[in-house]
Amino acid sequence: MTVEVLLVTGPVEVGKTSVMLEASEVLQARDIHHAAVDLDALSWCYPHPADDRFGTRLALRNLAHVWREFASTGARRLLIARTVESEAQIESIRDAVPNSSIRTARITATAPTLHERLRRREQGSWLDAGLDRATVLGEQLDASGLDDFTVRNESRPIQDVAIEMLHHAGWIVTLPAADRAGPTLPSGPSTSGS
Repeated sequence: MTVEVLLVTGPVEVGKTSVMLEASEVLQARDIHHAAVDLDALSWCYPHPADDRFGTRLALRNLAHVWREFASTGARRLLIARTVESEAQIESIRDAVPNSSIRTARITATAPTLHERLRRREQGSWLDAGLDRATVLGEQLDASGLDDFTVRNESRPIQDVAIEMLHHAGWIVTLPAADRAGPTLPSGPSTSGS
Protein backbone atom coordinates (compact mmCIF):
# COMPACT_ATOMS: atom_id res chain seq x y z
CA MET A 1 0.00 0.00 0.00
CA THR A 2 1.29 3.43 -0.93
CA VAL A 3 1.76 5.95 1.87
CA GLU A 4 0.82 9.47 0.81
CA VAL A 5 3.28 11.92 2.35
CA LEU A 6 2.80 15.67 2.27
CA LEU A 7 6.08 17.38 3.10
CA VAL A 8 5.41 20.91 4.37
CA THR A 9 8.54 22.94 3.76
CA GLY A 10 9.71 26.55 3.61
CA PRO A 11 12.10 29.00 5.26
CA VAL A 12 12.48 29.91 8.92
CA GLU A 13 9.27 31.37 10.47
CA VAL A 14 7.08 30.74 7.46
CA GLY A 15 4.72 28.65 9.61
CA LYS A 16 5.48 25.09 8.51
CA THR A 17 4.55 23.49 11.82
CA SER A 18 1.50 25.71 12.35
CA VAL A 19 0.17 24.92 8.86
CA MET A 20 0.88 21.20 9.34
CA LEU A 21 -0.96 21.14 12.69
CA GLU A 22 -3.94 23.01 11.24
CA ALA A 23 -3.99 20.62 8.26
CA SER A 24 -4.10 17.75 10.75
CA GLU A 25 -7.15 19.35 12.41
CA VAL A 26 -8.85 19.75 9.01
CA LEU A 27 -8.20 16.10 8.16
CA GLN A 28 -9.39 14.93 11.56
CA ALA A 29 -12.64 16.88 11.15
CA ARG A 30 -13.17 14.97 7.88
CA ASP A 31 -12.29 11.60 9.46
CA ILE A 32 -9.27 11.17 7.15
CA HIS A 33 -6.75 8.85 8.81
CA HIS A 34 -3.29 10.38 9.00
CA ALA A 35 -0.33 11.20 11.21
CA ALA A 36 1.64 14.44 11.60
CA VAL A 37 5.31 14.86 12.52
CA ASP A 38 7.53 17.89 13.02
CA LEU A 39 10.75 16.24 11.84
CA ASP A 40 12.91 18.73 13.74
CA ALA A 41 11.32 17.53 17.00
CA LEU A 42 12.61 14.03 16.34
CA SER A 43 16.18 15.33 16.60
CA TRP A 44 15.80 17.32 19.83
CA CYS A 45 18.38 15.81 22.14
CA TYR A 46 21.74 16.73 23.54
CA PRO A 47 24.32 15.85 22.56
CA HIS A 48 23.79 14.86 18.96
CA PRO A 49 25.97 12.02 17.73
CA ALA A 50 29.45 13.35 16.87
CA ASP A 51 29.03 12.48 13.18
CA ASP A 52 25.50 13.94 12.98
CA ARG A 53 25.93 17.56 14.10
CA PHE A 54 22.36 18.65 13.39
CA GLY A 55 20.72 15.35 14.28
CA THR A 56 19.41 14.77 10.77
CA ARG A 57 20.15 11.04 10.62
CA LEU A 58 18.83 10.66 14.17
CA ALA A 59 15.56 12.35 13.14
CA LEU A 60 15.21 10.06 10.11
CA ARG A 61 15.83 6.92 12.17
CA ASN A 62 13.24 8.13 14.65
CA LEU A 63 10.82 8.89 11.81
CA ALA A 64 11.13 5.30 10.55
CA HIS A 65 10.23 3.96 14.02
CA VAL A 66 7.44 6.47 14.62
CA TRP A 67 5.90 5.86 11.18
CA ARG A 68 5.70 2.10 11.81
CA GLU A 69 3.71 2.81 14.98
CA PHE A 70 1.44 5.32 13.24
CA ALA A 71 0.83 2.88 10.38
CA SER A 72 -0.13 0.18 12.89
CA THR A 73 -2.99 2.44 14.04
CA GLY A 74 -4.39 2.75 10.51
CA ALA A 75 -2.70 5.95 9.33
CA ARG A 76 -2.17 5.88 5.57
CA ARG A 77 -1.18 9.51 5.09
CA LEU A 78 1.62 11.44 6.73
CA LEU A 79 2.14 15.18 7.14
CA ILE A 80 5.77 16.17 7.80
CA ALA A 81 7.01 19.67 8.63
CA ARG A 82 10.67 20.20 7.70
CA THR A 83 12.80 22.56 5.65
CA VAL A 84 14.31 20.59 2.78
CA GLU A 85 17.02 22.01 0.59
CA SER A 86 17.85 19.08 -1.71
CA GLU A 87 16.38 16.10 -3.51
CA ALA A 88 18.67 13.92 -1.36
CA GLN A 89 16.82 15.09 1.75
CA ILE A 90 13.49 14.15 0.17
CA GLU A 91 14.91 10.74 -0.76
CA SER A 92 16.06 10.18 2.83
CA ILE A 93 12.47 10.76 3.99
CA ARG A 94 11.28 8.31 1.32
CA ASP A 95 13.74 5.75 2.72
CA ALA A 96 12.40 6.28 6.25
CA VAL A 97 8.78 5.82 5.13
CA PRO A 98 8.67 2.74 2.87
CA ASN A 99 6.30 2.78 -0.12
CA SER A 100 5.83 6.53 0.18
CA SER A 101 4.66 8.89 -2.51
CA ILE A 102 5.89 12.34 -1.47
CA ARG A 103 4.38 15.66 -2.52
CA THR A 104 6.14 18.81 -1.40
CA ALA A 105 4.20 21.91 -0.39
CA ARG A 106 6.38 24.99 0.02
CA ILE A 107 4.84 27.53 2.36
CA THR A 108 5.78 31.10 1.40
CA ALA A 109 5.68 34.58 2.89
CA THR A 110 7.46 37.80 1.99
CA ALA A 111 10.83 38.58 3.58
CA PRO A 112 9.36 41.47 5.64
CA THR A 113 6.74 39.09 7.08
CA LEU A 114 9.36 36.49 7.96
CA HIS A 115 11.55 39.16 9.58
CA GLU A 116 8.61 40.50 11.61
CA ARG A 117 7.81 37.01 12.89
CA LEU A 118 11.45 36.43 13.81
CA ARG A 119 11.66 39.72 15.71
CA ARG A 120 8.65 38.68 17.80
CA ARG A 121 10.25 35.32 18.67
CA GLU A 122 14.03 35.75 18.83
CA GLN A 123 16.54 37.99 20.57
CA GLY A 124 20.26 38.75 20.39
CA SER A 125 22.53 36.73 18.14
CA TRP A 126 19.74 34.23 17.36
CA LEU A 127 17.75 37.07 15.82
CA ASP A 128 20.60 38.23 13.56
CA ALA A 129 21.33 34.68 12.41
CA GLY A 130 17.63 34.00 11.82
CA LEU A 131 17.11 37.15 9.77
CA ASP A 132 20.04 36.25 7.52
CA ARG A 133 18.96 32.60 7.26
CA ALA A 134 15.32 33.44 6.44
CA THR A 135 16.33 35.69 3.55
CA VAL A 136 18.97 33.38 2.07
CA LEU A 137 16.90 30.22 2.52
CA GLY A 138 13.82 31.85 0.99
CA GLU A 139 15.82 32.74 -2.11
CA GLN A 140 17.39 29.27 -2.32
CA LEU A 141 14.03 27.55 -2.02
CA ASP A 142 12.52 29.85 -4.68
CA ALA A 143 15.24 28.70 -7.10
CA SER A 144 15.37 25.02 -6.04
CA GLY A 145 12.39 23.61 -7.92
CA LEU A 146 11.86 21.07 -5.12
CA ASP A 147 8.23 21.96 -4.44
CA ASP A 148 5.21 20.47 -6.18
CA PHE A 149 3.23 23.61 -5.33
CA THR A 150 3.39 26.70 -3.12
CA VAL A 151 0.90 28.19 -0.68
CA ARG A 152 1.20 31.73 0.73
CA ASN A 153 0.94 32.06 4.52
CA GLU A 154 0.33 35.68 5.36
CA SER A 155 -2.64 38.04 5.77
CA ARG A 156 -5.23 35.27 5.97
CA PRO A 157 -6.46 32.64 8.44
CA ILE A 158 -4.18 29.64 8.98
CA GLN A 159 -7.15 27.34 8.32
CA ASP A 160 -7.45 28.74 4.78
CA VAL A 161 -3.72 28.12 4.23
CA ALA A 162 -4.06 24.52 5.42
CA ILE A 163 -7.19 23.86 3.35
CA GLU A 164 -5.57 25.28 0.21
CA MET A 165 -2.49 23.10 0.79
CA LEU A 166 -4.57 19.95 1.29
CA HIS A 167 -6.65 20.78 -1.80
CA HIS A 168 -3.54 21.20 -3.99
CA ALA A 169 -2.20 17.91 -2.62
CA GLY A 170 -5.44 16.19 -3.66
CA TRP A 171 -6.25 15.15 -0.08
CA ILE A 172 -9.50 17.18 0.08
CA VAL A 173 -11.65 18.91 -2.53
CA THR A 174 -12.82 21.89 -0.46
CA LEU A 175 -11.22 25.25 -1.22
CA PRO A 176 -10.66 28.05 1.32
CA ALA A 177 -13.60 30.47 1.73
CA ALA A 178 -11.84 33.25 -0.22
CA ASP A 179 -11.39 30.97 -3.24
CA ARG A 180 -14.93 29.56 -3.06
CA ALA A 181 -16.29 33.08 -3.61
CA GLY A 182 -14.37 33.42 -6.90
CA PRO A 183 -14.77 31.67 -10.23
CA THR A 184 -15.56 27.98 -10.34
CA LEU A 185 -12.38 25.95 -10.09
CA PRO A 186 -11.82 22.28 -10.89
CA SER A 187 -12.10 20.18 -7.74
CA GLY A 188 -8.77 18.41 -8.25
CA PRO A 189 -8.15 14.71 -7.89
CA SER A 190 -10.72 12.82 -5.87
CA THR A 191 -9.44 10.73 -2.99
CA SER A 192 -11.16 8.39 -0.60
CA GLY A 193 -12.10 10.00 2.68
CA SER A 194 -12.37 13.47 1.09
